[in-house]
Amino acid sequence: MYPLHINRCSTARALSALSIISGAVFTVPAFAAMGTGDTPGAVTPRAVTPYVDYTVFYEDNLLRFYDSAAAKIAEGSGQMSDTVRRATGGLRFSEQISQQHFTADISLNRSSFDHFNQFDNTGEDLLANWNWHIGNNLEGNASTNYSESLTPFDSFRTVQSNLPLQGNVRRQWTNSIDAGWRFGADWRMHGAITHYQLSYDLDALHGSDQTQDTTELGLDYLAPSSSTIGVQLRHIRGGCPDSDCHGLVLGTNYIQNEVKGKIDWQVSGKSRIQFLGGWVQRNYDTFSSENFNGTNARLIGTWAATGKIGVAINVWREVSAVADLTANYALVHGVSLGGGWDVTSKLRIESSFNIEQRDYNGVAVLGGVTTATRIDRDRKAGLGLTYLPYSHLQLSAAIFHETLNSTITQLGFRANGAHVNAHYEF
Repeated sequence: MYPLHINRCSTARALSALSIISGAVFTVPAFAAMGTGDTPGAVTPRAVTPYVDYTVFYEDNLLRFYDSAAAKIAEGSGQMSDTVRRATGGLRFSEQISQQHFTADISLNRSSFDHFNQFDNTGEDLLANWNWHIGNNLEGNASTNYSESLTPFDSFRTVQSNLPLQGNVRRQWTNSIDAGWRFGADWRMHGAITHYQLSYDLDALHGSDQTQDTTELGLDYLAPSSSTIGVQLRHIRGGCPDSDCHGLVLGTNYIQNEVKGKIDWQVSGKSRIQFLGGWVQRNYDTFSSENFNGTNARLIGTWAATGKIGVAINVWREVSAVADLTANYALVHGVSLGGGWDVTSKLRIESSFNIEQRDYNGVAVLGGVTTATRIDRDRKAGLGLTYLPYSHLQLSAAIFHETLNSTITQLGFRANGAHVNAHYEF
């Protein structure tokens, strides 16, 4: 868990960055996007919107040490807590030309640590999207997304390395194009091609560099009730190419195929159930003993209890990629509960509780590190508050608690944290 990926526009996303909301989908009306008018929440179309953002984070176990003794062995002083300040400036662009809609968001940020100042860093984010249309029945998106940021500390915790004490920047770049064609009155075919690339600055982590190419094809039946049922096929080719892994661990490339059913059931005007699940097979080029062949599924239920209160439950069993020195993927079982309450038109409260178990496969990035029997059990809880004094300014705050227990005892930890944030749009 790493606190420095807070979105500047909503506490819900801030909590997600704090890893205390996991996949919850709320049906209650959230605050409208901040606009340029005088009415709170009003949206006035503008081609360019500059914004600034400032956040202060505090965590009592920033590097996720098992205890103070482990912290002292690792970095000498036994220091576990830290306060981090992050300033962000950016531009958001939106333009509609006939049926075509172009959007972009570019920002730079600077993070400063009070104690662990080796992690001071400058990050950048770029997102651009073209929502294209051809006639009334064919549309899609072409997008690119680039991010440069400090690697989350829990992505490379290990009892056999001092890597968590080294500042390490990671770069992620995703390019994708998708299309959907509606034919007849009730059918829609859709497809997507995505290329993802991840790289790390530290030489010791080049074994975790990866590329992933995904091809997806689906067919949906659109019921008159606004519900949807369909099937989704996906093919993934991923891993770290041998030529880029610098001899650390070779042969971690894999092919993954998926066949899943999809249900989006609008039960009533206040409740909705979404399901995606089916068969997944992952085969490694070299580590055949770590292949996976089984079911994956995710179920999301949302309920708007009133016009201002909503709750959500999310249950999943999935093969999930992990950025970890000791594993290449994990079979993840989890459940999360979330709730949101629009106290007034300017004030919103959100809460969440999440339990997750990760069974690791044991394809290690570092030679000699194996975790074939490693199982982590993670519990997170959080509470967040968002306040809109007026249309240009948003203030937010959040607190969280996390406990992780692992069969590798020294990888467990307890952590508490909080943040306050101010976001202003010009």
